[in-house]
Amino acid sequence: MRYFLVALLCLLVFAQDGECKGQVRSHEEVKIASKAVDMAMSRNGNYTYVLSEDGVLHIYKKGWVEIASMNIGAAVTKITASDRDDELFTIDKGGKLKILKISFPRDIDTSNSPIKGSPKAPIEIIVFSDFECPYCSNLAKILDKVLVRFPDKVKIIFKHCPLGYHKNAVEAAQAAIAAGIQGKFWEYHDLLFEHQKELSPQKLQELAEALGLNMEKFNKDRSSPEVTAIISRDVSQARALEIRGVPAVYINGVFQENTQEEALIKELESKLGSPQKN
Repeated sequence: MRYFLVALLCLLVFAQDGECKGQVRSHEEVKIASKAVDMAMSRNGNYTYVLSEDGVLHIYKKGWVEIASMNIGAAVTKITASDRDDELFTIDKGGKLKILKISFPRDIDTSNSPIKGSPKAPIEIIVFSDFECPYCSNLAKILDKVLVRFPDKVKIIFKHCPLGYHKNAVEAAQAAIAAGIQGKFWEYHDLLFEHQKELSPQKLQELAEALGLNMEKFNKDRSSPEVTAIISRDVSQARALEIRGVPAVYINGVFQENTQEEALIKELESKLGSPQKN
């Protein structure tokens, strides 16, 4: 086992003659399997990336807890952080510069978020969505098929991420949460996607009435500070995750680039260990 000296936690003050007048207060060693050749830190300081000489990238979160490692090739000699947590610039021995996309588990607060499927399911699919987004509507149908294909193995967790250029998206999200307070989130969710091209204030009322909701409570709840706070929380999480568009899907905390049905099924089967019967 070799050790990598992470940092000298001191401020070095140099005199004009170049002599160091600083003092080393402390230092810490991080154990990795082989010699480290480079390191980088994410822009927000939440993650540190260490490249070992065998080409393995080690990813640490605050407190030097290793959360992931991946082989990026022994030819890589230098890493540099980009403006995103899930991207690095790499330079190999031949001088080639590449962008490395990283997939590692992210911490996402799902408390009080709507869940569909078995709460004890081992696979958690978190989706950031917008009720006026046609791609989100398509994904909702795919996820319904996924739940049928993987009963008791998968749960869907919904997070609100209304886009600013969708004029009715925020009000639709508020209405969905209000319906959820009366135990009808997913039913209202489906109706919103079914009628997403006509989500006027009047249509939001009609959909609530169609579900037999208590309309006085529905209207009071959807304009409440508590409902607004839920949306703000989800949007803040999306920003912290640097989500660039919706739908954004995370499977057990790892961002899923391809959200087509076949790709999702393949990813889920790999996590479950074997193909599932139709």
